[in-house]
Amino acid sequence: MRRAAVVVLAGVALLVTGCDSDQPEPPKTSTGAAICANTAKPIAVPAEFPADFPLPRGAIAVNTSNSSGGIVLQAISPDGFKDVLKQLQEALPKAGYTLSKGEVEDNDAESNWDSAAHVGRWAIRTIPGCDADTLIQVFAKRR
Repeated sequence: MRRAAVVVLAGVALLVTGCDSDQPEPPKTSTGAAICANTAKPIAVPAEFPADFPLPRGAIAVNTSNSSGGIVLQAISPDGFKDVLKQLQEALPKAGYTLSKGEVEDNDAESNWDSAAHVGRWAIRTIPGCDADTLIQVFAKRR
């Protein structure tokens, strides 16, 4: 179990891109404007991402990358921060995921998680300039 925690932390390091917080930066257009739910171009969720991970309703996958032997998925939800937070906190345990070491602030939140097949971390934050849209970033690594 300790090894899994180290791997998750290595992946989480890639989630840390904000200046004052441990939250991911929203994807941007070539002009530097934030990509919002109403302008996001959806991509297919890769097969490496846990098929049973309950992304919030209406979430649009916009980016993926490989990291520390796992995968990072970025998605944008048209729902507000508090609604997305509630969805994740309720849906993950119902789907067999255990949440741990989480933190919630006014406009961002994050938590470690594990399931029978994967370990990882999710982070969410509001997207400035995008109405009530919420950025979701999930790191997942197969056990």
